[in-house]
Amino acid sequence: MVVVNYKHLQIECVQGDITRQPEMDAVVNAANAELLPGGGVAGAIHRAAGPRLAEACRPFAPIQPGQAVITPAFNLPNRAVIHCLGPVYGVDSPAETLLAACYRNALRLAEKEGLASVAFPAISTGIFGYPFSEAARIAIHTVLDESEQLSSVQRVRFVLYSREDYEFYVQLLPEIIRLREEYARQALLTDLYELTMMQAYQAEGMLDQAVFTLSVGKLPQERNFLLAAGLGTVLDYLENVRFDQAALDYLSTLPLFKPQFIESLRNFRFTGEVYALPEGTPFFANEPILEVVAPLPECQFIETYLMNQIHIQTLLATKAQRVVQAAGGRTVVDFGARRIHGVDAAVKGARAFFIGGVNATSNVLAGKEYGIAVSGTMAHSYVQAHETELEAFRAFTQLYPKTYLIADTYGSLKGVQDVIKLAHELGSNFQVAGIRLDSGDLVTLSRQARQMLDDAGLQQVQIFASGGLDEYKIQELLAAGAPIDGFGVGTAMGVSSDVPSLDIAYKLTEYAGHGRVKLSSTRTVLAGRKQVFRQAQGSQDVGDTIARAEEQLPGRPLLVPVMRGGYRLQAAEVSLPQAQAYAREQLARLPQALLALEKAKEPYPVAISPALREYQQETQRRFTEQEEE
Repeated sequence: MVVVNYKHLQIECVQGDITRQPEMDAVVNAANAELLPGGGVAGAIHRAAGPRLAEACRPFAPIQPGQAVITPAFNLPNRAVIHCLGPVYGVDSPAETLLAACYRNALRLAEKEGLASVAFPAISTGIFGYPFSEAARIAIHTVLDESEQLSSVQRVRFVLYSREDYEFYVQLLPEIIRLREEYARQALLTDLYELTMMQAYQAEGMLDQAVFTLSVGKLPQERNFLLAAGLGTVLDYLENVRFDQAALDYLSTLPLFKPQFIESLRNFRFTGEVYALPEGTPFFANEPILEVVAPLPECQFIETYLMNQIHIQTLLATKAQRVVQAAGGRTVVDFGARRIHGVDAAVKGARAFFIGGVNATSNVLAGKEYGIAVSGTMAHSYVQAHETELEAFRAFTQLYPKTYLIADTYGSLKGVQDVIKLAHELGSNFQVAGIRLDSGDLVTLSRQARQMLDDAGLQQVQIFASGGLDEYKIQELLAAGAPIDGFGVGTAMGVSSDVPSLDIAYKLTEYAGHGRVKLSSTRTVLAGRKQVFRQAQGSQDVGDTIARAEEQLPGRPLLVPVMRGGYRLQAAEVSLPQAQAYAREQLARLPQALLALEKAKEPYPVAISPALREYQQETQRRFTEQEEE
């Protein structure tokens, strides 16, 4: 059993049988509509409770998806059975709303009856076909959201039948609680006007569905494409952001906000849909990176955070990809944390660099948060702190025998000589993996170092270079034949020094079923929900078409559903290694000219479908006529 405390609620995860939970006041039955004995959980509960349970259920039948009713438990070791009808996945809609209603209504029934503890099975995940991971997220989030309304109910238990399901919950539950706490602290990481507009929309009753599109209006002159990144962070935010009491208290001090608006934020959560390019997808000007479909106030509130995270991670993933491309298969390590613009950028940057193909990071926190390999050598200060360079090397390799030794503290070749001396001292115990050159003429020094190491029989010792590197300098080094095996790249990659920002925008493109455009805009903002179809010839991509969402055109659709009802979908559960591998696959499909560091002579072709073009013109005409009246 795993026990986690959340506010006043004790939440437990156990592997076991829902019919054998004697310490719980109520158990929940994943029922059928007629509340009859059947297979799975319903059959087990009816068999354990005895025939009187079916009799007690009869007056309540049939029930609807999401509904909950309560009966005595009879022969079960509990006070009550709460019967819930979960949705059949792909049949009952909206499935996520109905499944959440099961947990919410069951808890409210338990609260009404004065029960102190409730045990849930994994509702709808059996023959009803709900993907287990999606259902688990809904179950946990609903219990956490409902906890604010509970006083009688003190314990909630998730009873998982298989070991695999149990272990999934054991990992997911504390992670969701951690993220909710983190994003509660970040709820106010938004621009003031997002909140004032949100209040105005509510006051005006403008609560219909809206579509907002995030895109880059034009590519930087130095880029042939951009590499989508940041979606994982955005989905964590959307699923978990809540306003805690501290945030509400602060907003109460601002004269702009009415008490009823502030109170409405207490129960705020994002409830919309998100369609997005998978992380690692190359994309081009005016193509949607993601589209949000949600009530207008929700869409508006999330603008700042979405732009912030997609912007920084896309910018840095693209820069990293260029560095990796220039390195030509050699190791690249992120050294950027010390000069990157702030703590969040350093951690999220390491994430983006990895998607772009970087092998490892020096950032230990990023390693912990994202499972990225951490790597590092030693600083000049360590050598300086010792009386001699050789003494420093000797001491360091006693602790870290397979390390990389920085060889240029007192002159690069002097450091190499000391490495060779150390190798002679240690003999067969010498395991140093490489040396690091951090300054000077890296072409000449690397050649000389390589010759010295080879002459000493140390062909296995690699040469690692750092110090003011970017993709252009790496390209020059390798073109000159520098025998360098790997690169540590810091500031230039960490701040994307040649392209420090993108022309990114998050625009309203539809409201209440009607297209919306900004007539004064100098950039193309395409109305409505969209899809991007990427055409291929053999194994190479040759062109994209931006179309209306409902169109079916040749090519593979790039925007995929990743969130529904404010809950992450199974398709969005992508690990960073998977995102990196996907990026590598998609990049290999691009025309070779686009992968060069220089601007391609011919840009990648991106067309707009006739249907979308017509819808765009119709929308523009409608608003032009309105303005002229």
